[in-house]
Amino acid sequence: MEILELSWLAWVVTSVVTCWLLPGRWRPWGIAAFALAFLAVTDPPSALILATMAAITWWAGARDDRRHPGIAAAVVLLLGVLAVFKAAASQAGGFAMPLGMSYYTFRCVHYALERFKKNLPPHTAAEFLAYLFFLPTLIAGPIHRFPEFHRDLRRTRLDGGLLSEGFERVLYGYAKILVVSGWMIQSQLQPWIAGLAPSQPWLSTYLYMLSAGFTGYLTFAGYSDVAIGFARLTGFRVIENFNNPFASRNIIEFWRRWHISLTSWVRDYLYTTVFSLTRKPYFAALAAMLVIGLWHEISSRYVIWGLAHGLAVACCQWYQRRNAARADATTGGRGMLGAVAGWFVTFHFVMLSFMLVMHDFDRTMDIYRTLLTGGR
Repeated sequence: MEILELSWLAWVVTSVVTCWLLPGRWRPWGIAAFALAFLAVTDPPSALILATMAAITWWAGARDDRRHPGIAAAVVLLLGVLAVFKAAASQAGGFAMPLGMSYYTFRCVHYALERFKKNLPPHTAAEFLAYLFFLPTLIAGPIHRFPEFHRDLRRTRLDGGLLSEGFERVLYGYAKILVVSGWMIQSQLQPWIAGLAPSQPWLSTYLYMLSAGFTGYLTFAGYSDVAIGFARLTGFRVIENFNNPFASRNIIEFWRRWHISLTSWVRDYLYTTVFSLTRKPYFAALAAMLVIGLWHEISSRYVIWGLAHGLAVACCQWYQRRNAARADATTGGRGMLGAVAGWFVTFHFVMLSFMLVMHDFDRTMDIYRTLLTGGR
């Protein structure tokens, strides 16, 4: 991953230093120029594609005479281009997605829709480009929002506390990725787990499932920590992406804690829209989770994964509505037992679902079969 390469680290550190050295009026241009230069050097096609998407987004929002058709066309075009690249990348042949395109596209759509709704503060083209081409979050997210970015851009000042937080988050992120996920789990724990397979296949498979799930979480959360930390070093507080997701007591709570920037985007722009049109929360949940799956990858395994989570969210919605009148039952020992049971079911559902997207279908079925039969 690019975020682990020394060249990316050098680019980000240089951009942070330059950002503080530039006069305030030049800072937006400097932020955008550094990210574009990074793309031009490391992946010129990505630079061209993302710059074209930025031009489309800005052009659509600037067409005051036909704003609605312009915005609608831009959103359809942006999402369509993302879908085409996702579909091509999922085919055999090693087709590479443009760097950061998944996150970048959703930022473009957010900007276009909020500009159409006139929810954005007055801003310049340079501030718009700085938002889209913000190097700390360009490759691995989070999908931060324009109003908060613009507010920090206008108020940016050297702050010892913010710099300290930034350094701490960067180190914390790299510790998650390299030490806990890379060395402790993948290099030390997983070989030991594999050694248990001949004599204790069920325990080996179960521990492998947990270790793989935590590896994925720690790696992804570590990327977010690094991005959030570097953003703070530049004077920006971007949205948090994780909030102890494995402490969730139901699947709805899990999705409020997991990949927060993506799920909040889908909630605001897809779930709410589908629900307002259909008045069917269960259908909206299925649609939202299916899109989240396809956002990751256009493939059958992510369709199954998205639908599984959509059904789980819909079932949780039904259960909560059915038991709303008995909310007082959540207190006392009975409520504690229910919370523990909810956590247990949610945790294992999530871990089992991870196997769907971490392996091919045959390997996933082998894992499920071993867990159900004990390896017999």
